[in-house]
Amino acid sequence: MDFDGWTEADCEKGAREAIERCGNKYFIPCITQGGPGSLYPGTYKAIWDAIDRYNCEKYGHTMEGLENSREPINIMF
Repeated sequence: MDFDGWTEADCEKGAREAIERCGNKYFIPCITQGGPGSLYPGTYKAIWDAIDRYNCEKYGHTMEGLENSREPINIMF
């Protein structure tokens, strides 16, 4: 998902495909750039957001609940 011309829709599609392929257990997203030293800044956050939307739709989480349950993205890097 980290390529020239990437879009949030690319990240959304890729994240959903990976989650659906893996099932509802043990999915740990880890293959992208987007953090410090990234070739294409923003990809990590776009995938993060796509996974959050999926969790809200599929499992009833709220965006506020997800945000309140973890450290801010800038602290994680």
